[in-house]
Parts: sequence; structure tokens; C-alpha cells
Amino acid sequence: GIAFSCKKSAIDVAASFETIGSAMSQYLDNPKALSQITEAGITLAKASRQELEPTLQNLTSVMNQFKIGAEDANKTINILTAGEIVGSVATSKIAESLQEFGANAYNANVKVSESVALLETLGKQMDHSKIGVGARNLLNVMSSAKGLPKEALTSLKKHGVSLNVLMDTTKPLGERLKELSKIQGDQVAITKVF
Repeated sequence: GIAFSCKKSAIDVAASFETIGSAMSQYLDNPKALSQITEAGITLAKASRQELEPTLQNLTSVMNQFKIGAEDANKTINILTAGEIVGSVATSKIAESLQEFGANAYNANVKVSESVALLETLGKQMDHSKIGVGARNLLNVMSSAKGLPKEALTSLKKHGVSLNVLMDTTKPLGERLKELSKIQGDQVAITKVF
């Protein structure tokens, strides 16, 4: 069984099933799904050099926020760990930060992979403890661009930023961020918008 294949004790696996079951109750009666998530969690824990329990809590939180099913647990951990390979932010920090804005990202039609890329990018410019909030603020500004204060709207308009592009959830995140980056060199505009 899973305990043997992953060199984890049956007690650890039972505890894992409990952690996952409490976070994703739809899988309580589904041993296959619980196994898929547990195996993914064990792999992620090893990769991020973290304990299994907090890793599973982070993983199930991300899966819940982005409405990801058990069958995509492995794909999810691959996305989470790929970020650390190309970026500077630790996988465990990425998974934690996603908890701070995952729901916003999902509602803005931003994929997990785009969210990880955003966190890694922010991690190059700011304190890693603030990247989750930073990403959430960025998404909030974009999704509610038309409701920004008048000075912010004037600054965006001055730089030719299209509010429609910022708010268009059918466009990839990269395209929307590129539109917002038109204010990049203007510290005053950035301050007004954020």
C-alpha cells in the first residue's frame, strides 16, 4: 500500500488522510483521492524540506482555493516546486503565500502557475513575508480598476493604461500586468494606484 511505497508509517498515512479529509471533506469516502493527495503531499514535503502536516495543509488550501481536484494533486505540486527552481522564493513560502490570495486569483481567472510566477517575481523585489499580500493587492487593483480613486484613474489614463485590459479576466495575467507596468517609471502614479 501507500505506507510501504512512500516509506511512511501507517500512522503517518492515517494522520495525512485525516488532515486532507478535514480540509477537503468531499474526499472523506474516497481512498483513491486521499492517496493521490497524500502521495503528492509527501513528495512536496520532501522537495520543500518541510514536515508533512503543514505541507498537506498548504497543498489542500491551494487546491481548495483554485478548485483543483485530487486527480491534479501531482500537477499542482509540480507547479509549486517549479517556481523555486526558476525563482528565489522557497516552495513552502509560495504555498503559504497562495493562501493569502488564492481565492482572489481564482476569481480573477488567474491560474495557479500564473500565481506562482507572480509570487516569484514579487519575491525578487520585496520581503518574502509580504509577497502574498502584495499579490492580493495587485490583483485587487486590477480587478476593481474602474473603482480606484480619481487621482489613481488620472495617473493610469496619463500613462495610457487601459482599464478594460486590466479588468479583462479572459486575458492571461502576464498581459494584464504588462498593461499595468506602463506606470512603472512613475513613482507618484504607483503611489496613487497602490
